[in-house]
Amino acid sequence: MSGAPHLSNRSDGVRRFVHFLAGGCAFLLGPLGAFWGALLAAGALVYNAAVAPALGLDRAYRREGEGRWGGLTTYPLSVLALILFVPLEIAAGAWAVLAAADPVAAAVGSRLRRPPVPWNPSKSLAGALAGAVAGTVACYAVLRWMEVPGALLPALSAGVVGAAAEAFPAKGDDNLRIAGAAAAALAAWLHPLPPADGYLPLLLVAACAALAYMTRATSASGTWSGVVVGAAAAWGFGWKGIAMLATLLVVGTAVTARERRGRGAIQVLSNGGVAAAAALFAAAGHGWGAAAFAGALAAALSDTVAGEVGQRLGRSPRMLLLGPPCPPGSDGGMTWIGTAAGAFAAPLVPAAGTLPGRLFAAVAAAGLLGNLADSALGRWVQPRLGRHGNDLTNLLATAFGALAAVALSAL
Repeated sequence: MSGAPHLSNRSDGVRRFVHFLAGGCAFLLGPLGAFWGALLAAGALVYNAAVAPALGLDRAYRREGEGRWGGLTTYPLSVLALILFVPLEIAAGAWAVLAAADPVAAAVGSRLRRPPVPWNPSKSLAGALAGAVAGTVACYAVLRWMEVPGALLPALSAGVVGAAAEAFPAKGDDNLRIAGAAAAALAAWLHPLPPADGYLPLLLVAACAALAYMTRATSASGTWSGVVVGAAAAWGFGWKGIAMLATLLVVGTAVTARERRGRGAIQVLSNGGVAAAAALFAAAGHGWGAAAFAGALAAALSDTVAGEVGQRLGRSPRMLLLGPPCPPGSDGGMTWIGTAAGAFAAPLVPAAGTLPGRLFAAVAAAGLLGNLADSALGRWVQPRLGRHGNDLTNLLATAFGALAAVALSAL
């Protein structure tokens, strides 16, 4: 894997072998079921993220300079997310693609470096093709084991899409995007869901993403992540979903116009990932998805507006609004004018989606609560989260807004 921290050839080979071998557990998902499969993945996540580093048991295969959120952690995290959020046969098939395509592509690509992949010169075309074949074979074997009818074409799609995701020119570890891409390909075959208002909103999403990339509003990874979030919104809610997402983008961009660097995948998904997941749940028939989708977007917008207005117009910010004074820009620092601006911004999302009165009020309130949760997380949690602490805090705050909207709408 190009651009990865240094590791000896022998240790890298061991790491790839373990990566591949762990995929054999995908065959166990059927007999184990979702609960025990998720417990197994969660245990691996805790071990790789906390236990092994603490005891020094990961020195033989952890790359030099690799943080706790490198491949050793995102692998079980990807598997856990698959088991929790998609049907079990899709989770097993996507896991098989992740386990096979990534190490095979890396192994072959390290030996046959030419010709390169057209869209990413640092990746080998031979490696990408080998990864596609390996991912297809592994996925097909798992789907056949789980007695999925007509498994060949879904497995082929998942293998090719997973290998393409592995070769995508984006920074950071590739486990999450390989797993997500393979799962999406399998879902399109095994559990097709019709878009809410046809395919025209999806074309608009693609056009807006291309415009954002050409104007450098987003990086390459941010553009593709934006396509995923926008497509999920369009698929679940059609034009209303596009209108609510556009409100976050337009208002958020307007108040952060001073930022010139294109947003990457992490920034896009930290603000829109929860909403995208909620939209897909809504498309699958879960009634609470609408409240969760709008609540997550309202929380993201309220937090963005509150932070920007507070820094520009606020005077004497205080820790969590009522605490002691703190320097501008401090994690957990709040101003009254910023908080008020966030409170006024939150209802813009349900207004754009023309949500009915009770749901409108629940989403507006949840947006403000998500904003307040972001400040509290920034004060007590963010300093412990490392380099991507702000993005993880945003993700948690939008999740809080989604949950709050669901709970308030049910009262």
